[in-house]
Amino acid sequence: MAAKVSAARSTHGEAAQEESPRPVSEGQRLSDDAYIDQRSGLVDKAMYLRLARRKAFPSQKIGKRIVARWGDVKAVMTPPAPLPAVKQDNASPVDELDALRSAMGLLPKSRNGG
Repeated sequence: MAAKVSAARSTHGEAAQEESPRPVSEGQRLSDDAYIDQRSGLVDKAMYLRLARRKAFPSQKIGKRIVARWGDVKAVMTPPAPLPAVKQDNASPVDELDALRSAMGLLPKSRNGG
């Protein structure tokens, strides 16, 4: 009986050691499906925990760690793409009332902004 308990403990201890992720080195790239926690070093720990508490990305608590998929965390951290710029036409805008002004004998409206 004691052998079974000690074997179970040693197996449990080994599994716990294998599960804990190592900190990510600077040059290492992670796939989006990789799981990270607050100690991975990719994101500021306080910000990671605050975003996880606010449910900004799906996360799960395992022991003392908050684990989340790297792709989900990265999506929250990436700023949205800028909107396409509106193309400015170099030609001056047409004022629909110019035809009425000229019919009434008035000068067309100035194109200098006034």
